Amino acid sequence: MSQWSSTKAKRVLAALLRIGWEVKRISGSHRSLVAQATIDLSTIPKRLQC
Repeated sequence: MSQWSSTKAKRVLAALLRIGWEVKRISGSHRSLVAQATIDLSTIPKRLQC
């Protein structure tokens, strides 16, 4: 079992934006985020009503 608990995409997105990530593009039902200080790219689902 994972040590991480489940959480809503809206909360994850808000946390990532607070620590410096920004939305690079939206494609279909996913948002691609990029970290300002690095070249890291992460994609999360757009379904924020979960």
